[in-house]
Amino acid sequence: MAASSSTALALSPAVQRHAAFGASHIPQYRGVRRFLPQLCGVNDLVIDFMSQGADYDIISVERALHEGNEFFERAEYLKALDLYAVAYEIFRFLPAVDRYFPVAHDCILRRMICLSVIGRFEQGLEESLIALAVLPNSPACYFFQGILYSTILLRK
Repeated sequence: MAASSSTALALSPAVQRHAAFGASHIPQYRGVRRFLPQLCGVNDLVIDFMSQGADYDIISVERALHEGNEFFERAEYLKALDLYAVAYEIFRFLPAVDRYFPVAHDCILRRMICLSVIGRFEQGLEESLIALAVLPNSPACYFFQGILYSTILLRK
């Protein structure tokens, strides 16, 4: 069922640019296009995390995820959001042999959940595009996209 123009969702310029850019620039992996786009504005977070003894390895990814989960459990969603970003960014620089794309996808999904809890729904939609670039056709991502879209529409 197509939405009428009166109920069409107004997306942020960033979401529109990303959608308009298309998938032609994304490398193919076994016939499926997926890649690990960089998150904006997290370089300082990664530097801070690295200064505490972390490295570009899977152990540091796991440590950042674990700490993010602890903050999430304590309802400190902004800190969890930052640590999930750190885990994702470190993961991006792992050697190809160490990459398991669902881990990166999971980091972004956790960020989407944090963003929705703190009411930043449109930014959550932007993150969903990253999650779909990492792991195309993810049912979990489409599910969260639907929740975010419906929440934005209900708030209008």
